[in-house]
Amino acid sequence: AVIIEMVSVMITEDASFANHMHGSRFYIATSILFPVFLIAFARASRVTWPATKVAAMYMLITMLAIWVLQLFPATPKLAPIYNQVTHMVPPAFPLLLVIPAAVMDRILMKSEGRSEWINALVLGASFVAVMLAVHWFWAEFMLSPASRNFFFGADQWDYTSRLGAWRYQYWNLDRDAAGSWSPVKFGGRMIIALVIAVISSRLGLAWGRSMSRIRR
Repeated sequence: AVIIEMVSVMITEDASFANHMHGSRFYIATSILFPVFLIAFARASRVTWPATKVAAMYMLITMLAIWVLQLFPATPKLAPIYNQVTHMVPPAFPLLLVIPAAVMDRILMKSEGRSEWINALVLGASFVAVMLAVHWFWAEFMLSPASRNFFFGADQWDYTSRLGAWRYQYWNLDRDAAGSWSPVKFGGRMIIALVIAVISSRLGLAWGRSMSRIRR
């Protein structure tokens, strides 16, 4: 769970905020890193629903950070100060990895006897599909007034941010030459995310199998 937390920090600029979740860059970034770790840990583990438990613990760690940091008063001291914050700024709400992780666990339970590449294809496709289905609509909630409270910690920005309408807009959208959102370009790049997720899943299966052979 701590490693998944560290991995999520690595892709903060592409995949932490809900503003990213309507663009293909979010799904490409998450497909590169999360399947390999979740699947490797699940394949090597001897507990039930391992990837689900790891993802749930990752979410809990982040949520605890959100709830605790907001309790501490803080004043910015280093210029430039564009946003006069009064308390510690929490991280973004965690990705809902527990849902694709549960699907992966279920697939792995039924994977015996299948080719590892077939397993990787099913796992990678499931990861991308579930991430898209979950986070597309989750983004709409997280950008709404309903998420701007202590529990979700949304709409809290650091002191170097110039606040504006950009806070409630989607970033890095797949646009055509006219500047409009392009479903064709989005779909093409989602195929790239799918290929990456399959490769990441295959690496996770191989890594997890090698770890499962380790004996004390």
